[in-house]
Amino acid sequence: MFGTWSCLESLLGYSWVVNIRVRRRLVPSFRDLSSSETTMADEEGDDEYVSENVQEIVKHAMNQTLQNAVYSKEKVNHWCNQLLDSCLKELAKLNKPFKYVVTCVIMQKNGAPLSTAATCWWDLKTDGLTCVQVGKDTLDYPFTEVQPRDFLARDLPVFSGEVSVEDFFDLVRNGQPAVFRTAGLGWALVNESCRDFAARWPDGKMSKQYQSHDKRVALGEPDWAEKKPTRIGDQATSAPYVWHVKDRVASDMKKSVQRLLFPLGVAMKNLPWLKERHPALEKHVADSMEFWLQPARAGTLAHNDAYCVNVMSVQLSGFKRWKLMTMPRVDSIAEMFDEFDGGIRRDPSRSFEPDYEYTLGPGEGILFPPGMMHETLSVSENECTTSVTFNIPIPMSARYIRNLLPRLSLSTEFGDCLWDRWADTVTLGLGGMWTDEKLDGGQVAGEIAERILVSVDRNGDRQLDSDEVLYWLRADPLAQRFRDPKHNPDARLAFSKGASLGEEAIESLLVLRAEDCIAYWDGDGDGLATKEELHDALWQWHVIVTRRRVADLALGDQAEPGTRGFRVRAAAAAKLFEKIYASGRARSGLDENSNEEEL
Repeated sequence: MFGTWSCLESLLGYSWVVNIRVRRRLVPSFRDLSSSETTMADEEGDDEYVSENVQEIVKHAMNQTLQNAVYSKEKVNHWCNQLLDSCLKELAKLNKPFKYVVTCVIMQKNGAPLSTAATCWWDLKTDGLTCVQVGKDTLDYPFTEVQPRDFLARDLPVFSGEVSVEDFFDLVRNGQPAVFRTAGLGWALVNESCRDFAARWPDGKMSKQYQSHDKRVALGEPDWAEKKPTRIGDQATSAPYVWHVKDRVASDMKKSVQRLLFPLGVAMKNLPWLKERHPALEKHVADSMEFWLQPARAGTLAHNDAYCVNVMSVQLSGFKRWKLMTMPRVDSIAEMFDEFDGGIRRDPSRSFEPDYEYTLGPGEGILFPPGMMHETLSVSENECTTSVTFNIPIPMSARYIRNLLPRLSLSTEFGDCLWDRWADTVTLGLGGMWTDEKLDGGQVAGEIAERILVSVDRNGDRQLDSDEVLYWLRADPLAQRFRDPKHNPDARLAFSKGASLGEEAIESLLVLRAEDCIAYWDGDGDGLATKEELHDALWQWHVIVTRRRVADLALGDQAEPGTRGFRVRAAAAAKLFEKIYASGRARSGLDENSNEEEL
């Protein structure tokens, strides 16, 4: 059966636009040139046209050719030829029996729309057409993101048995949420109710969520779980309580909880969902515990946590429903929004549309990265449920953060993670305060990339792997602080004042950091970081850090996210940053009076 296929685009709304169409026709193959019999490709699936693969090829060609370009009509023909050549070469590598026709249009936005259409007569079963259109604004490249659907699983992974440490760390680096059904296997507190907690630690002081002031409630106080219900959002009828064992109890009480949850002490035999031990991770988990005690139908509103690292929550008793959604795009300072509890639902321009949903039962745990907005509800009708949450600070969610850095960097909850947790992985601490330099189209980023390459590259091939980074971390004088437990940021026990992991943990932390660096820099996933990939990562970092500094200077602590005052300040900051970026002359530190006065 034959028919027509039409693809219609109207190119509006960008400073300039790129439109590429790929048409393909199935080419018959001949098993025997002397035979008149015409057959399709021999191998099953060879005649399958996968539009998603073609789109990825086209988008990659666009990024490679136009990543930092400013529109110039003199260069349009050259760009088109480069794009067409790159697309055709990559399409040929698919080794499919197709004939491809690729067309490209690049147009500057000047007030007039451009409408294009392609109509062909072909076999609807075997032929196809893919249209890819992007707006190439001058500000686009450093803010280009990998769409979450392109690197996160469509369905929430659920692991019924133990996983290897390597596989677990891979999930963490990718920022992939996952459920572990054995997360609390063997823990003494599994199936312990709120009453059991009250009997064990009657003097433990909890905080109730959604109060105007932090009034502590003792676990042993009578009937706290049965107080008069209040409406929390659409479904919850009460607010949960949180017991901050990690940093708001006496040392003796914290140790008593650790001994009970982990019978062998802080250095427990292993974490129940892992096949092997990782002592450094075990100690971080034991240090960062907080317990959630939720009366019947208690829940939290959709929010982002303020953590820079992955979080894992293990259900101890009862059942809790989790809804997870990747933080939505934030394309400019003006689009920053209230990420605190319920803020996204109050924002008329935003909506909470979960990517994943799962109801945890006793002993099950859920892992999620920073920037994964979530909403919870105790689905028990008449039971107070318990759970424990802790941080997974190693390794860094390097691939996930790189993929979504533009939006994550403008978070109103954890934007300071740029400096607090992520910078050392991106820059290795080399170059000093180079991100204070003026934006210059990537020149200083290129200089820092060259410095990293010269310092770390051992075999002279002008690219880096994790073994070379690890050698540098172990031996180079400039990496001394990473070898010092008191100064290595991954060795600090965040919730025990002044405490850190010992010398015995440093080697494992250096291995993880080396792997994190390559995971962040490596743009094409081949396990190597080239000079070009280093430059791209550092140039983006320079721009992103500059933008965040502009936002912080404008917003300060005076305006609450979601208020009119916040929106006015954010809009002004967005305009100032666009001016700074476009001109490349003002300093990112905003230490020039003219910038501050204008802001």
